[in-house]
Amino acid sequence: PADQWYFSRQALDEAARQNPSFAAWFASSDGRFGQAVKYYGQALKRSPQSLRLRNERARAYFVMGMHDSAIVDLSEVVERMRAQEEKEVVYLYESKAMLEHSIGMIWAFRGDADSAKAAFGRALVEDLSFHPAHSAMSSIALAQGDTAQALAELGLAVQLAPWNGILHHEYALLMIKQNRPEEALESLKRVVALEPYFAEPHFYLARLHDVYGFTTDAQRNYADFAARAMRTDERRQFAIARS
Repeated sequence: PADQWYFSRQALDEAARQNPSFAAWFASSDGRFGQAVKYYGQALKRSPQSLRLRNERARAYFVMGMHDSAIVDLSEVVERMRAQEEKEVVYLYESKAMLEHSIGMIWAFRGDADSAKAAFGRALVEDLSFHPAHSAMSSIALAQGDTAQALAELGLAVQLAPWNGILHHEYALLMIKQNRPEEALESLKRVVALEPYFAEPHFYLARLHDVYGFTTDAQRNYADFAARAMRTDERRQFAIARS
């Protein structure tokens, strides 16, 4: 296996002499991110203006835990896109919201809430309807104890992406924490309609129906949860007993 790995590396080194972009893509696809970063560097020397290569290298940096380098590359892509828009007439606008969101997620991963919020804010300046940024802002607000802001941001995310069952589920749980069971109940019903095989909402629906005294509905929801939950889920036996 060691010889085979060495041969593969030799083969990629040889391929990189001809086409470093392909070698970088192949190494990244194979999980060899250290090699990928090396080849992306070679490819960028040949095509220094390529935003695609810089963006792909940022992903490899992130997987390797080189977060500073990933942020540098992504920020460079954003700045070059802005500079290009200022100099040229752009016929097909490319939103930078996703790039700013990626930068924000890296900052959030590192625990730097202020830098993360700034990046998510820039994403929303780019595109106010970009629901992942609203969702991320909600998570930060919740972690900082600002429940009102968390609710407002997550409420916007749900409105902007009504098809997203996971967002509805997060919103329902926040409603439960805020002792707003009726709103939580409606959100959970939407989750069940959107994601019928998702076990979690059935459990919370059952608990809420228990609170309201809707025994038949609660029993049905407990049964639905038990049918969908993993066998290792500790709540499953409780749900079976209640159904």
